[in-house]
Amino acid sequence: MASSSLHQQANKLSPCIQVCALGDDGTCLGCKRTMEQIENWWTYDAETRRATMARLKTLGDDLPRVA
Repeated sequence: MASSSLHQQANKLSPCIQVCALGDDGTCLGCKRTMEQIENWWTYDAETRRATMARLKTLGDDLPRVA
């Protein structure tokens, strides 16, 4: 049952931190996703979301934080 709960949580994950603005490189300054990733996020399967989240974490701790 616990793995089912984890799977449900993974399906709801979003890297959005509600700091939505595009940088010069076309990625969100808040979550670092591309427009394609933002637009299609909810159509991605759980594994694609997890892989994207892992890649975003490698971009460093310079992500803006909402107080």
